[in-house]
Amino acid sequence: PFTLACLKGGVLETRQLVHWGLLALCLRCLAFRDLPLRALAYEALGLWVEALNDQGRDFRERAQLAALLQHVQNGITRPLQRLPNTVAVWAAEASLALARPGAPAFKVASRVLVKQPALQLGELPMAPLR
Repeated sequence: PFTLACLKGGVLETRQLVHWGLLALCLRCLAFRDLPLRALAYEALGLWVEALNDQGRDFRERAQLAALLQHVQNGITRPLQRLPNTVAVWAAEASLALARPGAPAFKVASRVLVKQPALQLGELPMAPLR
């Protein structure tokens, strides 16, 4: 609910919310068994997509984070799909790595997005992020 309020109200900068780990939290919630919580995460991710595709909210990491969300969207095959825990954790960690271009994991996460058009729900990317 906090993330939804911040994204809908535009109270805080998108970059700030990413650095606080709220995007990672939403991605992690895609693996939750609790359907209402998972539905909130999907709603928030829709708002994240809008915010990251808004050219007016430009910041250095925006394009990579938008590519990650597109990667995740491409891997989802049905509404409110529950992701495997390991895949959701990978996506969450990738969002944290992509938010810090100077981090060693930034290059690894970026390479995964270039090599795979969609999140593979049955397997993790070969390269670890940390």
